[in-house]
Amino acid sequence: MKDKLSHEMKEQLRALLAQDLGRADLTSDIVPVKKVRAKIIANEPCTLAGLEEAAYLFGLKAVKCTRKFKDGEKVRANKAVLLLRGQNKSIFNVERTA
Repeated sequence: MKDKLSHEMKEQLRALLAQDLGRADLTSDIVPVKKVRAKIIANEPCTLAGLEEAAYLFGLKAVKCTRKFKDGEKVRANKAVLLLRGQNKSIFNVERTA
């Protein structure tokens, strides 16, 4: 997909992630490093927003992110909107911010 994020938006996202990573993450600290697959699922019907930003943030930590929908699309409950592949600790580090 074509990158739609401006340089300024990318700077803001990097700053938000850095701020969040400054806090201790007990989950990341206690689990062994492992390659995993994960899904981000819409728990209820919704109109999606922020997928481009989420994919950028996961990419910063070398997590492969596949978008199943586009921003603005309506999604039914229990649908996977993002598929993730990478190290568990990297996913844990980004998921709060994304």
